[in-house]
Amino acid sequence: MSGALAEHGDSVRRLVQTNPAPRVRRGAPAQFLVAQGESVGRAATRLGTAAHRVRAWRERYLERGQDGLVDARRAGRPPTLGPADLALLDEALTQGAQAYGWPVTGWSIRDLCE
Repeated sequence: MSGALAEHGDSVRRLVQTNPAPRVRRGAPAQFLVAQGESVGRAATRLGTAAHRVRAWRERYLERGQDGLVDARRAGRPPTLGPADLALLDEALTQGAQAYGWPVTGWSIRDLCE
């Protein structure tokens, strides 16, 4: 598999150096090490991660390129503010605290919650 990855060496090197996404910069060095002939286990040890993570990054990179190193979106916690609440918050942030009778020039999180 490292042979298939070796042909991507230059693009992986560029990802390591220039990509703004932290998760891409985390997975790309592992791909670079494997492309240079390093074993998956050794690459994982050098980067302080697990070998199964390096294998997953490798498979995803070979299948989808740079996009394969970006984690998929996760559902996360549902929002607690509805559309009306978000509109009020946007308005309050735009107009400022004094427009709502607060004796301060800027909002604090506590003020906004009240």
